[in-house]
Amino acid sequence: AGRGGGISNDYGTVTIKNSIISGNIAEGPWGSGGGLSTYAGQVSIENSTIANNVSAKSGGGVEHIHSWDSLSSLTITNSTINGNTTDINGGGVFSSGAPLTINNSTISGNAAEKGGGIYRYNEAEINNSTITGNTANIGGGLFTYYGNVSLNQSLISGNAATDGREIFAFDGGSAINADNYNIFGYNGDDGIDFNPGASDIVPSVGVQLSDILDTDLADNGGFTQTHALIPGSPAIDALPSSLCSVPYDQRGIDRPQGTECDIGAYELVQIADNTPVGTGVEVDAGEGVIVTFNEVTDAGNTTAIRSTEPPQGSPSSSAFQFLGEYFDISTTATYTSPITVAINYDDSDLSQMEEEALVLFQYNEGLQEWQNITFSIDTNNNVIYGTSDSLSYFAAAIILTPAEALKNIADELQSAMDSHSGTSLGDKLEDVLAKVQTALDELEKNPPDNQAAVGNIGGAVGDLEAAVNEGLNPDQGTDFMDCLAGIARQLAVDALNYAIDHGGKPDEIGDAQE
Repeated sequence: AGRGGGISNDYGTVTIKNSIISGNIAEGPWGSGGGLSTYAGQVSIENSTIANNVSAKSGGGVEHIHSWDSLSSLTITNSTINGNTTDINGGGVFSSGAPLTINNSTISGNAAEKGGGIYRYNEAEINNSTITGNTANIGGGLFTYYGNVSLNQSLISGNAATDGREIFAFDGGSAINADNYNIFGYNGDDGIDFNPGASDIVPSVGVQLSDILDTDLADNGGFTQTHALIPGSPAIDALPSSLCSVPYDQRGIDRPQGTECDIGAYELVQIADNTPVGTGVEVDAGEGVIVTFNEVTDAGNTTAIRSTEPPQGSPSSSAFQFLGEYFDISTTATYTSPITVAINYDDSDLSQMEEEALVLFQYNEGLQEWQNITFSIDTNNNVIYGTSDSLSYFAAAIILTPAEALKNIADELQSAMDSHSGTSLGDKLEDVLAKVQTALDELEKNPPDNQAAVGNIGGAVGDLEAAVNEGLNPDQGTDFMDCLAGIARQLAVDALNYAIDHGGKPDEIGDAQE
């Protein structure tokens, strides 16, 4: 692509949330904005990762270019921009002509000729963020060219450049407003070409980068990868809690965790080990989560981070409905499986039937699927239990009835059909929808004709395969087919149970089993 290897926008309002934009290329003489290029407009990036994109001109990760419209802006919040490259300006972010605001975010491992992490022309504000590991010829972390730049409670350390290792200010820094509990450089060298403020910190001689933060970007909980602070880091408890500008870090961890707040995007959880060595170790991980380990061989900390957003990349399903809370559970302890996870749930909006249909899912990131790990539920105390061999994201959900699930699929098929109206693909999707609707009609009979419904679902699956061959997105087609197959299996079980309960003939029971 020319402008915008992943996404290109002119004048529009764009919100990117809980997303990954990765591996895109903007090439050619106008190749800019490897992940995202936007001309004017209001752009917001939240809880997202923009990584490993490439551009020929500027903005390896993100480019927001010329507009003197006061409504234009680029805001990056709780996000990580890493591993992007460009030949000229702004390896991670290139911003020119409109206000740039970066909050609680990590800019890491990007590369450019100028501004390895960020190249900025015009107004900018960087708050509670970590800028590290970026490289450039000029301005390893940040290259600023005119306009006011406000740096607040941010960690800018460990970047590399021939001139301006951490920050290069084209105008000599006169437009940079710091003096708000920032950390610049390491080992006694601030790496900037202006004077830090009285409240800013330059780590003393002997304090290396590895004494400040983990130089490896890692999954430390939350939606995006971060650089963890090292115990004893000068960033820890260096910001008076009364001046904390946000009550949480990039991952959603509350600030402060110690006596005061930490500088940068990461707040170190300073608690004693809550997971001791032993067998049958039960741990309160917080957020109403209890984890029981079969055996712990090395002590550590076990924590649960609650979120109202699902993990990145996780699929939705027509067959179940999440309660709206997701728990990222992790531990630093060494343990042997199995693990029991117990999660409290809120039943205030649940009917008795819905509560009895609750299950506990665990997200398998490798397979990108939710897996049912439920083994019991205590409706008196609102606790659902599951067993697993590992820790990741967990969430409680209501298993929908076959009819409810089919209605959801019918709605999604209708939307897909409408978007392809008047095409041969639209005609094939209409065939699929007709069979799903017929299956619904069979289920609404009294008693339901499950066997006929299963037959129509089987026909719908066959038509879906034809729709995929006609051009339906294979992932969407697979999701539909998986959901329909699951409904068919449930209907078969229901038919078997009905036959048994009503004294069905052996051949009827055999049909249901088949």
